[in-house]
Amino acid sequence: MVELIFRTIPPTNKTNPEPARSRTGRAAVQRKHTAGEASGVLRGGTWIGVLERIAITGALLAGEPSLIAAVVAIKGLGRWADLQAKPDAAERFIIGTLASYVVAGAVGFAGRALLTIVA
Repeated sequence: MVELIFRTIPPTNKTNPEPARSRTGRAAVQRKHTAGEASGVLRGGTWIGVLERIAITGALLAGEPSLIAAVVAIKGLGRWADLQAKPDAAERFIIGTLASYVVAGAVGFAGRALLTIVA
């Protein structure tokens, strides 16, 4: 779901796209990234996302939603330096984090509801 959201969001990179031709002859847009250019993608995002979803879902299943505040704080503090170094990644970070928390919250609340029905 998160990947689907990012496919629809155009990159915020400020480089000029260069037109190229595809096999069908239509113009395609390609971006060249140099070594010094910020790509808008933060390292380790996949693993961090999986771990934060597990933590949030676990907190909700355990009946301790206040632990979500700790997850949010740890992620924000952990990514602060990266977001300062790559300001164009901030929008992607915020949207991805929100989407991740919504998915984890939905799974956690659904699991908690199932636990109360079964127990």
